[in-house]
Amino acid sequence: MWYQVPMRRIALVLIAAACLAIVPPVASGPAGAATPIDVVAVAAVPDGDGYIIVESDGVVWSYGEAPDLGDLAGIGLAQPIVGAAITPTGGGYWLVASDGGVFAFGDAGFFGSTGGLALVEPVVGMAATPTGGGYWLVASDGGVFAFGDAGFFGSTGAIALDLPVMSMTPTPSGRGYRLFALDGGEFDFGDATFIGSNAARGVRFAAAAVTPGGDGHWMVTAKGQLQQSGLAPRLGAPVAGPPTAEVPLDQADLAFETLGIFDEPVAIRSRPGDSSGVYVAERSGRIVRYDMGSAVRTTLLDMSNLTATDNERGLLGFDFSPDGTKLYLDHTNLAGSVELAEYDLTVSPPTRRLLLTIPQPFANHNGGDIH
Repeated sequence: MWYQVPMRRIALVLIAAACLAIVPPVASGPAGAATPIDVVAVAAVPDGDGYIIVESDGVVWSYGEAPDLGDLAGIGLAQPIVGAAITPTGGGYWLVASDGGVFAFGDAGFFGSTGGLALVEPVVGMAATPTGGGYWLVASDGGVFAFGDAGFFGSTGAIALDLPVMSMTPTPSGRGYRLFALDGGEFDFGDATFIGSNAARGVRFAAAAVTPGGDGHWMVTAKGQLQQSGLAPRLGAPVAGPPTAEVPLDQADLAFETLGIFDEPVAIRSRPGDSSGVYVAERSGRIVRYDMGSAVRTTLLDMSNLTATDNERGLLGFDFSPDGTKLYLDHTNLAGSVELAEYDLTVSPPTRRLLLTIPQPFANHNGGDIH
């Protein structure tokens, strides 16, 4: 079942403030609308500088550089809209209903649907291939339907899930995809690598999208609250504020998984541009990269020969620059003073630049967390 929907024209009024040449992110929806009441999908533009948020009645909200090409406002739908995807050009998008019927806007083409099939579980989302020549539909049990030049790389259709799947996103190559469950849990197939899970937050999400570089994602609740992670920018949301847990944490079922045992770990960080690794600082003076997919450890930096570790001394804290090319750390030197140093990670081995030295009269209470 395919629907080519004509674009509606919306006039935008820009109000210029004196001496300012700044246009804020645009949020557009149907005339007179307040805020979304039942968000079901979010889809990002190719460069990651915008996204659309879609309601179950087919209303589309555009933010940042996302296109505003029309929606299904006021149209009597046989089944609710459940998913959306933007074309690789950014000049179109698809909306999909729970029966798998596909609605195309702008330069989005039609490559098939499940509108005429008797589905075991309803469709809950969709994703487009990098060429724009195909798309996937995903059902709530994680069953995947491929159309056009979309390939099949696996599904959770035969797995007993704790919570249903609510969304899917493709990898940049089109050789894989990610499925997301209602609690923000992530399932990776093909060449998709693990970004992160929101499953422990106690929040129920309705939609998810991943940045073009695979280094962050946006998740939206049905009420329109946005949760972004990694390098995904926050460009606006229908409802202000972060998502809140629907289940009080003291009543939530929490599960913990041991990823690794480290030698006196003092800090853990993610590095911009590295979506598959986490970095752990050990008090002895080592910073170790732990690969979330393969569980392989590699030493990024070893400055144990410069670090005193008696009493409460040692490597005290670290963090990365916003582009991930520099590392900043705080440690106790061999003379007992605390040093703040910068390491250039673009060369091998990393070069050190001393930024600050703070004398410490005592060997205990040497704090130095960095953010």
